[in-house]
Amino acid sequence: MATIWQFDEIPECFYRGASEEVITACNICGAPLNSPNELGSEPTRTALYWTSRAILLSDDSLDFTTTFLEGLPVELLARDRAITRLPAEPLAWSCFRITDGDRKGKVIAANFADGDWHAEVYFPVHEACVQIIDRFLDTGLTAPPPFVGQWTMSKIWDVLRLRVEADKSHRETSYYPVGLYELYPPHGYYIDREDRHCLHNPLDTDRYTSKLLEHLTVLPDLRSGSPPERAVARLRQGFEKLPRELQDKIIDCMAPLNPVPIACNRTLSPATWRRMLCHRSCFPFLWDIDISAIDAYADREGPALDYELLFRQLAQPDVFNKGQPLQDISHALHNRRRIWRVLQNMRAGDTPREDNLPLSIFRRDEGSQEL
Repeated sequence: MATIWQFDEIPECFYRGASEEVITACNICGAPLNSPNELGSEPTRTALYWTSRAILLSDDSLDFTTTFLEGLPVELLARDRAITRLPAEPLAWSCFRITDGDRKGKVIAANFADGDWHAEVYFPVHEACVQIIDRFLDTGLTAPPPFVGQWTMSKIWDVLRLRVEADKSHRETSYYPVGLYELYPPHGYYIDREDRHCLHNPLDTDRYTSKLLEHLTVLPDLRSGSPPERAVARLRQGFEKLPRELQDKIIDCMAPLNPVPIACNRTLSPATWRRMLCHRSCFPFLWDIDISAIDAYADREGPALDYELLFRQLAQPDVFNKGQPLQDISHALHNRRRIWRVLQNMRAGDTPREDNLPLSIFRRDEGSQEL
């Protein structure tokens, strides 16, 4: 395979002095990847510093010297590959300087794989987004067809590759790098251009647990509710008589949560809903929720609190969006939930070619039909 050193150096004039408006975007969350030199002054600089820490994802097992994202074998679906992660800082356009490893100091251009400079294809991603990807992969979720088995980094890499391939199908030239602001999958990264949640560090969610607990409401009088009290009592007693290990197993089986109705049915006790709130398998994007704070809050004297309602609110995919009950919890947590939704809704070919031809991963060869 050709290596990066077989190609010419990227000329400094290509990235030095470029306008600060000329930026690329994270291939996962769609938010900007900013040069450290263009972050402005404090406190803006501190708030946006996370956007200047990038990871370049590449598949060193593939050779793009003769073709760019076209005609790759469908057999890629059947095997997992190691995806290389290169720490880097954005410069301008789609140029990045590698900041660690044996390529430290090297300047590369992401998604330039036409043979002009280097053979690899690099997908730039925020370092924070890579950490969220790792959490997402730890859940063991199954990738949608035509992928087989659980999500892996190489499957995510293939989704990104197919998006670029689709974008190239309607470009007059392949010289310019792909800009994520021109390349939206169907869900549009769930970015609302009227707010700036996507600019908040999704890992900076300090003290969000206490803010969540502040949204707990007093449990309503159940005597006028439904289902009938006796049926509720039997279900509760049956569940609570189970050994703790079996209760936890049942809660584990609830994950990943499918769409959960917002209306409470009052079948389980508030204490059970509180335990489920602490169970990270139910809300894997809340991996750092403070369980001790929840337990301490539960020990406070006062009326019974409605943990079921809070649980059901958190189970809604747009829970932190404008107009929702928990919209004021944390801008950073809003962004993390948004990125988690992006990962949940990824699929091979989620951006179709404009000419309606099948993408390479859906073809056995150039002359065959779609899989």
